[in-house]
Amino acid sequence: MNIDVVISGWEQACCGGAFAVGERAAWSLHEVAPDSLPPDAPRTFFEEHHGQTPDDVPQWKVEGVVTGITGVSYGSKKVPGSDVLTRDDATPRVTEIQMVPARGEGLDAGEYRVGLEVDDDVALPGYVLSSQLREQLEKTKRDAQLGHLRSGDAVGLALRRIADDASARFGTVAEIVDRSDGFALAITPDRSDSVSVVVTRSSGEESDGISVQLGEGRWQLDATADGVESARQLLDAAAAGRVVDTPQSPESPDRIDTVATAESGRSYTSSKPLRIMQLGNGVTMMAGRARELLARGEHHYAPWSSDVS
Repeated sequence: MNIDVVISGWEQACCGGAFAVGERAAWSLHEVAPDSLPPDAPRTFFEEHHGQTPDDVPQWKVEGVVTGITGVSYGSKKVPGSDVLTRDDATPRVTEIQMVPARGEGLDAGEYRVGLEVDDDVALPGYVLSSQLREQLEKTKRDAQLGHLRSGDAVGLALRRIADDASARFGTVAEIVDRSDGFALAITPDRSDSVSVVVTRSSGEESDGISVQLGEGRWQLDATADGVESARQLLDAAAAGRVVDTPQSPESPDRIDTVATAESGRSYTSSKPLRIMQLGNGVTMMAGRARELLARGEHHYAPWSSDVS
């Protein structure tokens, strides 16, 4: 009987042993949800040996002969409107491999998919949805329902008008990603010296608010008519280039202030710590991002286009 085994690249790189096609291998496995696989796929299992499998999920060692190895690597892409990178599943790179060395040395696969021939009568761990995952799925479902309800209330409709207006005004000068399942609007201008904007409304049961991120600043607004108006003014300030990042140094070298100025002249200020540590004896330690922002100094963002003022 042939099964598939998925070994994550980080598990192998940490402390995985060598394995090769035609050789016997044994891994600690738990089953992948059958309904997540193509209809004709063999039973598939995750290898895991760092104690991260929930206690209520069956997992044990299974031995067999390796019949094939495929290395799969993924690129990365930016989350629209931010510098955060996420895995890009759209174009995986697939490579057939005959042998994987211990700790995957010399290889850079994000995961290894291994064919494993096991005896027909071997006991295999069955699939069980953990209570932790079940709770997460139920919460995700509740949040989605709540997000749908909020999209139809007064605040949701007002935010929808902001998104529609942004698409009409800036669609030719920026990439606009507008998520309809709950409100999330990300605008990335074509100009690299302009500032991106992300506007979201929380969909969780714990709170209801509007978040606006632009430059190094983040504003948490109430889910009210005033909050919607502030979000609109912040977006307009970004489009018009009325946003400035200013590290507070040397007087207070521990934060960066982002100031956005509305057309009316009203200023919105957000402060973010720069994670700078004074270690004594004149020694300072700071993260690379903090060092970069201090070196850049006061930074004025450009308008999204010459037509925006």
